[in-house]
Amino acid sequence: MCVAACSPAPPAPPPSTAPVPTMPSDVPVVGDVRGFVDRACALLPAERAVALGVAGTAEQSRADDRGLCVWQGDPRLGLQVRPSGNPLAAVYRRSGSWQVFAPITIAGQPAVTIATAQPGTGCVLVVGTAPGQGLELDLSAKSTGSDWCGRLVRIAEAMITELRK
Repeated sequence: MCVAACSPAPPAPPPSTAPVPTMPSDVPVVGDVRGFVDRACALLPAERAVALGVAGTAEQSRADDRGLCVWQGDPRLGLQVRPSGNPLAAVYRRSGSWQVFAPITIAGQPAVTIATAQPGTGCVLVVGTAPGQGLELDLSAKSTGSDWCGRLVRIAEAMITELRK
């Protein structure tokens, strides 16, 4: 005679995981970043940078079709103005290669936080500003324990405000 305890319990179902998106949502036009390739630093005016805790003098440069600006300080802020190459879609295509891949919305624009390790001393953010265009921001610091991604989101919001002018 067998009682209910005779048969093994059915295996537990595997934990459900949400699928990783493979493409960003549609990117509304917030502004044309082509006008900022040679003046990327203008996206974060000095007084606004200071208010957001960005130290150091902004250094403007250019690499191919990308406008670059770096604020050397602690934290260090790097900005790439990408008028082509669809930077947001490129990040989504490589979504499986990031340890941290977190789609978010910043001031109405699709964006994603990415990293190869858990955030600690910085954050990387890619924001779509128009179809095929975007901004790449990188904030790095010498210390841990701060909400670097939260600060980078506020910086990106300020840059989007400048684009809308």
